[in-house]
Amino acid sequence: MVIPIGTTIHKNGSSISSIVKIYVAFMLVGWNFFEFNNLMIAIGITLLVSAVEGGIPIGGYIGELLIISAYQLPQEAIPTVIVIGTLVDPLSTILNATGNTVAAMVVTRLTGEKFNPPID
Repeated sequence: MVIPIGTTIHKNGSSISSIVKIYVAFMLVGWNFFEFNNLMIAIGITLLVSAVEGGIPIGGYIGELLIISAYQLPQEAIPTVIVIGTLVDPLSTILNATGNTVAAMVVTRLTGEKFNPPID
């Protein structure tokens, strides 16, 4: 049995959806997302949110509030960021689950183990 601890800490879907939400928020207010400081804050938020968000019910909303407060976005951006988060959440969950399966398969392949299911 393979337990991919690395994928438990770093969720692929949560990371991608976090960056999408930040980028959309910047597009709405007309700010430049690609400035160095903005990118570094986005990476920090993404690492924090992707590690914490998965264990909290509706954790995406907490991540969205962190995005808004870290960048001090105007209050008008809150509903749009929440709607974007709600739209990408199912796809994010699928990517998180698929990422765990793929990581387990890669580790199994690299270690040379064969899967022999128990016969009842």
